[in-house]
Amino acid sequence: MTKKINKKPSPPPPNGVDIKYHLNGEVESKTSYMDGKKNGMKTCWRVNGKKWAEEMWKAGKKHGLQTVWYESEQKWYEIMWKDGKKNGLQTKWESGGAMVRKSTWWDGNQHGMDTKWDNTSTRNRKTKEQMWWGGKKHGITKRWEWNADDTKSSAETFRGGKTHGVTTWWDEDGTKRRETYRIRGKKYARIEWDNKGKVTWIELPTSTQTKITPPIPKSRLITHRHLKTTT
Repeated sequence: MTKKINKKPSPPPPNGVDIKYHLNGEVESKTSYMDGKKNGMKTCWRVNGKKWAEEMWKAGKKHGLQTVWYESEQKWYEIMWKDGKKNGLQTKWESGGAMVRKSTWWDGNQHGMDTKWDNTSTRNRKTKEQMWWGGKKHGITKRWEWNADDTKSSAETFRGGKTHGVTTWWDEDGTKRRETYRIRGKKYARIEWDNKGKVTWIELPTSTQTKITPPIPKSRLITHRHLKTTT
């Protein structure tokens, strides 16, 4: 039975549930009110009758869990709210169901770990990790790139928006070919390998670019430990 639609929708009640309809008569939304303000559950449906959103309200502000779905009814994202501000976990999925992002919020600002995944692979490969504090990037950022066959292509770290630490590159067969060491964006050293794992190029802070003919004295090889002691 088709619901009769009023040309001018009535104002929401001060207390109770306000119901709105699509032009085809299907329910569009149901919203709970108290003292003239949204308070409680609000639910929304598409014109085909499928639910696409649920959110909690308190005294006119989003407060609690908000969930949104794709047309396929696969969950799209979830956000926690407190007094109208994001506060807690925010999670997002791609249409196939793989998680693509997870972040934490506090009082409306990103605060904590923000992790992203690549949604083009069934393996759901991690592509980025970023720490936040009070809405600002804080600490080390890690970023990865991948080849089409799911082998790692590169990995790098950041601090304060600048490359900081080791950046590594691999061939498609997984062979490590180059590492660059940076401190707050400034290049500190570089090492390159051939496809058999032998060092072919080394660049140290006190030397110019040098093509290496093995064997190489161990004293000339830079290590992660050496890098850390200089920061």
